[in-house]
Formats: sequence, structure tokens, C-alpha cells
Amino acid sequence: MSWKDLDIEKINTIEKLVAEFEVSALSFFEEVYEGDQIPFGSFKVRIYEQKESNTFIGYTNLKLKDPLGGFEGAVGYGLKIEDALVDIIKNFKNNVCDYMDICKRKLNKDDFSLVSYDEF
Repeated sequence: MSWKDLDIEKINTIEKLVAEFEVSALSFFEEVYEGDQIPFGSFKVRIYEQKESNTFIGYTNLKLKDPLGGFEGAVGYGLKIEDALVDIIKNFKNNVCDYMDICKRKLNKDDFSLVSYDEF
């Protein structure tokens, strides 16, 4: 029996962790950080396979401050693991650039939150 065939009472969904990536983005962060110090030069991406739709969804562990002061990570989708990875990296970069446009400044360490490995 496949994990996709499981039907457990009162369980809404099951997702399977299928990939994890370490994304080094020093070249990108050099352009967005204020000053010479780069507090976060890389981040992790986890990709999950979704049972119901046979698609993949990914999340970052590096979160960006939102306009309300909370922190929000990027999300990406795809029909393949690689598609979800590309989508999430593009979304993360777009979110950072959009936030810089709103703030009208380069970013600093306080604009980001790194979620610990066991929490994302």
C-alpha cells in the first residue's frame, strides 16, 4: 500500500518530505543588504509531495518581515521537484525586492528571521 492510499479518520492531509536543498545566494544578498556584513547568505528549502494533487510544494526557512511586522517565508509549487524549487527561489527573490521597494532602503538582519531546522 502506498502512503497516498492511506485514509485515516480526522486527518485532513498528508504530505511527504521528498527533497531538501541548501541555497547559497551570496551574490543576490550582496545587492540587497545594507553595509558590508551579510548575516544570511544561504537558506534551506524543503519540498513536499502532496497526496491529493500529485504536485510539489516548497517552503524556505529564511523568512522576510511582512508589512505588519510578522515574518513570512516564500512558497513555491510545481509538477516536479525541480519546478517547485525554481518557483520558490524566484518567489523569495521577488518578495525581497518588493519589500525593498516598499521600505525604500536596503535590508538588514532585522528584516529576516531564520527558522530553526526542526521548526520548518
